[in-house]
Amino acid sequence: MKSSKSKLIAALVLFPLAFQAVWADEGSSLSLGPFEVLPGGKGRVMVGLGEFNAFNQRTPKGDGPSAMANLEYRFGKKISYLGFALGGLMNTNSGSFVYVGNYVDIGYKNYVITPLLSVGSYRKGAGPDLGGTLQFRSSITLAYELEDGSRVGVRVAHISNAGIHDENPGANEFLVTYGFPF
Repeated sequence: MKSSKSKLIAALVLFPLAFQAVWADEGSSLSLGPFEVLPGGKGRVMVGLGEFNAFNQRTPKGDGPSAMANLEYRFGKKISYLGFALGGLMNTNSGSFVYVGNYVDIGYKNYVITPLLSVGSYRKGAGPDLGGTLQFRSSITLAYELEDGSRVGVRVAHISNAGIHDENPGANEFLVTYGFPF
């Protein structure tokens, strides 16, 4: 079973990378009323600091909230406004999560809303047991884009195994983010 999960994660990483050459660079945005779905452009490095397992009470097992850091690279090239991202996070309970996923940038004036869906590998350390290694992560970031193209924002995320393991408690994240074009 572990081998199957490793192969699935490897395929999810390698498939988009193999097709980078056919992805569109910059194009026109897609208007949705006052909102614009933004086309590809430069890649972006995102850094976040915040709380892992946020909004949960600390338990006697010590698996309550902990400080965390998140590092993510969003490829600038996109297929039909859909971008590819690689990332990882670590928390102060020695837990970690590495992931691959897809995102969309939705602009409104200088604000950018970025939903991201991903799949990855979780290691609990001394943190919460999320039921198994294979996990899914959904996040949404609200950022303000500065004149130099960098973005300052906040992100809320949730990690869950979507019921594929016996236990599925999930974990929430709350982060302050900074992203810069690369």
